[in-house]
Amino acid sequence: MVAASCNHEDLSCIKEAALNPILLDVLERDIKLMMDSEIKMKQIYARKLKHIQNLISEDFVDTKKDLKNRGLKIYEYKRDSKGVYAKFLCRGYHHEFSMLGVLIKSEVELRLAAYLAMDLKDDKTEI
Repeated sequence: MVAASCNHEDLSCIKEAALNPILLDVLERDIKLMMDSEIKMKQIYARKLKHIQNLISEDFVDTKKDLKNRGLKIYEYKRDSKGVYAKFLCRGYHHEFSMLGVLIKSEVELRLAAYLAMDLKDDKTEI
């Protein structure tokens, strides 16, 4: 249960801080797989993914600043096959945040699509 000291924007910031490392790891894994593949233009695709990683890293720095400015501090963070769990302080009050793997996958897909400027609702580009 979240006390009144923590608002929606605070929780969004915590969620962002929890998801950014996952998104960076997903991209790192995909870049490695791509570079080990037989794809003809892998250098170009990998460079685009590296560029997105850099953008995410820049956004992560901003998120960390936002956490500090809001009086938020994540003091415990755990990832496993079921999801992500974080304990954090919100202006002196202890809270917990968790997100199941299914939701994480959906959020990561949405965020990656946004960085790629893709509309996931556009069925003309459906695979």
